[in-house]
Amino acid sequence: MHFYIVGILVFALLISIFAVQNAAPVSIKLLFWTFPQIPLVFVVFGTALFGLVAGILLGRHSRGPKSPDSFYANKEK
Repeated sequence: MHFYIVGILVFALLISIFAVQNAAPVSIKLLFWTFPQIPLVFVVFGTALFGLVAGILLGRHSRGPKSPDSFYANKEK
């Protein structure tokens, strides 16, 4: 567990360094939307935040029930 926390902190530090060094404005096009001249630091942090939230949600979903009995007990309620 300790290595997991250290890994997260190192990853956060690397993202922060990358984002601060790349603060130039960029234009973003996503499907039908266009975001003109947004600082790249916001794009990097937003992407990292989206990945964090998606990872947490998918991690909770993939765990599933602990035993078949608990699955059926929740279905009957």
